[in-house]
Amino acid sequence: LQENRIWQPTLFIFFFSVFPNAGAAMSNFFVEELGFDESELSYIMVVAGLSGALGMWMYYQWFRDVHWHYFFAAVIVISSCLSLTVLILVFHINRQWGIPDLLFALGDDAVVDVTNALLGMPILILIAAIVPAGVESSLYALVTSIQMAGGTVSGTVSAMLIEHFGITLTNYDRLWQLILVTA
Repeated sequence: LQENRIWQPTLFIFFFSVFPNAGAAMSNFFVEELGFDESELSYIMVVAGLSGALGMWMYYQWFRDVHWHYFFAAVIVISSCLSLTVLILVFHINRQWGIPDLLFALGDDAVVDVTNALLGMPILILIAAIVPAGVESSLYALVTSIQMAGGTVSGTVSAMLIEHFGITLTNYDRLWQLILVTA
């Protein structure tokens, strides 16, 4: 960890993992506001898993030869923009277009999960690139643990933002602002 080529990317991975998300608030919105039941939430989870696999396949099919720095930057910008499409669901614009909530949620989740999988691939490549020979398993475990610690901090920051915006199980008036901040 004393080598710059290891601690700097590891620190980057931690800080990248710390960014908050609207996940918990959106899950509650799906259940409480849109009335999704367990089977509909299960459909969303299945689509998420399949979309993640599709994103990994797309990476290896078309993007593996792209320099990961440029790819990572491009996917961050695209992912941020695409994560705003959920505002269509929050403001019920999809209903005006004649698209049922579940169908829109499935499509939106699929697109976002593909981009998230594409975003995860450069991080995995970065981790593999910084690990010196002979300590692969130990350093990989350390770096992924640091990434998970960042995810834990992200959950805490997300909860604080949810509280700050006054989002509860019955009040989603400022959910759109949370989505803007987390995008």
